[in-house]
Amino acid sequence: MSESNIGLFPVNLIVANGLIGGPTLHLDLLVNAATGAITGSGRISQALAPPWGDLPIPDISGQMEIVGTPTAERLLRVMGRYGIPFGPPPLLGHIEALMTMACAVEFATWNGKGGFSYGPHAEHRATNCVVTKVGPDADVKVGTLDTVPA
Repeated sequence: MSESNIGLFPVNLIVANGLIGGPTLHLDLLVNAATGAITGSGRISQALAPPWGDLPIPDISGQMEIVGTPTAERLLRVMGRYGIPFGPPPLLGHIEALMTMACAVEFATWNGKGGFSYGPHAEHRATNCVVTKVGPDADVKVGTLDTVPA
């Protein structure tokens, strides 16, 4: 099935620099094909003691642009806010933190390169990351006529 300029499609990506114990960004995104708007959720996982080793990011938004000829690429920029637990057990509250991610991926495969930053002031950086598409096929659309059985 070829990709059209209408509808929504899910994309699941993993952004990681491959360092042992380093941070990994998991993204579950929904892309609007007509506008390039991106929404979704994600999480940052890292080899740290709980609860800091798995930080959910409940609300992610951003934009996708298609550039380049003859080899087209998708440029993605997203950001989200999440909470970092603090205080002695039983963890008294959360500090608001920021995650930003930018990457360039191949048009057909969604695999590419990028990086992300995270933390209270987005001061932690993961650079030279590999972006890998995982999960369902990106050509499966939600809310378009080409997915409705005849």
